[in-house]
Amino acid sequence: MRIAVVADIHGNHGALEAVVADLREVSPDLVLNLGDCLSGPLEPAKTADLLIDLGWTTIRGNHDRELTQTPPDRMGASDRGTVGRIGERHRAWLASLPPTLTVRAGSISLPRHTGK
Repeated sequence: MRIAVVADIHGNHGALEAVVADLREVSPDLVLNLGDCLSGPLEPAKTADLLIDLGWTTIRGNHDRELTQTPPDRMGASDRGTVGRIGERHRAWLASLPPTLTVRAGSISLPRHTGK
């Protein structure tokens, strides 16, 4: 099984598009996204739309958690600058991501979602 792992996209839609193009060529069996998807000064909403459409197995990173659980006045600058630039659909997607997953040969186990 060939697994591709991506992480720390931080709203960089252009870089994500380049990764997607490379992955089309190498055709992994599975793509895992380790989170921190949107927080940053670039294109968080456009990045979220692409990630949602791709449907990759994704876990929630610390910045993803901040964007959905922390009041804006208590966020760091990167998260605070992002939260106003994403829509409810994007926040709901981030909130739905599991905090962990287990990958075994040929299968993925996601924990029961506890909302934490």
